[in-house]
Parts: sequence; C-alpha cells; structure tokens
Amino acid sequence: MGLRFIDRIRAWRRIRRAASTGATELDLNSLNLGRLPLGVCRLTALKKLYIVEMRLTSLPPKIGNLGSLEILYAGYNELKSLPPELFKLTALTNLHLQNNQIASIPAGISGLSALRNLDFDSNALTSVPPELGDLAALEVLDLRNNKIASLPPAFAKLTALEVLHLSYNKLSPLPPEIAGLTQLVAISLNGNELSSLPPEFFRFDG
Repeated sequence: MGLRFIDRIRAWRRIRRAASTGATELDLNSLNLGRLPLGVCRLTALKKLYIVEMRLTSLPPKIGNLGSLEILYAGYNELKSLPPELFKLTALTNLHLQNNQIASIPAGISGLSALRNLDFDSNALTSVPPELGDLAALEVLDLRNNKIASLPPAFAKLTALEVLHLSYNKLSPLPPEIAGLTQLVAISLNGNELSSLPPEFFRFDG
C-alpha cells in the first residue's frame, strides 16, 4: 500500500474516534493527505485542530461548521488563499498559518474578534488590510518573512498587541501610528528597508 493510502486510513480512524467520543481535540499533523477530509468538518465539538504539514492546497468551506474551534494550527502546507467561511469561527483565539503561500489577508479577518495570536510567518503577503486593526483582542502578531511594504494607519487600533514580528519584509518607512500600540513590549524589524525610524518609535526604548 502507498504511504498516502496508509495516511488516509490513519486519518479516518482518528476522525471516527473523535466523532464517537465527542473529542475536543484532533491531531492530523504530518499525514500526507493533500486535502482535509470533510469528516473533520462534522466534528462540531472540536476546540483544537492540528493540520500541520499535510500538503493542503486549500481549506474546505465547511470548516466554517466548527463553531467551537479555538485553536487552529495549519502551518507548513501549500495554502494560497483562505475561504471566507474560516472567518465565521468567532471562538478562535489562535490561528497559525506559517509557512504557506498565502498572498493576501482577506478583509473578513475582522470577524475573528476573539483572536489573540495570529501567525502568518513565511507566506507571500505584500500588504496588510486595514481590517486587521479590528482585532481588538490580538496580543501576538507574526508577519515575518513576507513582502510587506507598508502598514495601514488602522494598525494603531491594535491596542492589546504585546508582541509584533515584522522582520524580513520590505517596510519603508515605519508608520508613526505605531505609537498607538501602547501595550507593545517586543517588536522585531531587522531585514527591512528602513533608513530611519519615526520619533514615535523611541518610546519603546527603555
């Protein structure tokens, strides 16, 4: 039997077990499936879903059925876009999408009002939508290793943000609105195209 066939059997067994027990957590990490089994989207009790390194090229619209989901790890796949239905998961507090091929953050991201940790490290982003500023609960934001050239003024609305990773982008210049991030305690900026920093930045120094 091929490895993918064996992984499908493993996935089916885990999904069936989760369905029969009402499990709140499902781990399908590293199973070479290429797509998310639709049976996962019927596990409405799930709070934690791990689908890392599965060679996923997309997420099914029915992922929006997982209304109890709080934590989603979907990094190290081949995702190029995100379905609108993902942003109906209003219970999500942690969304990890690092090491994919996502080219843009949809405006619908503003629907994830409970989000505290958002990770887009190592994708293909060239911009950040102003709607990201609507994530009032966000504490950690990782946008490292993209191609982002600027940040919108609405970034200043992220008043709960404590950690901001922006290294290895194309930022130039840094917006003065960063002074509005009053809870920020850590920021990474190396590997950008910054020739200077706005005066507002230096309030973070000591």
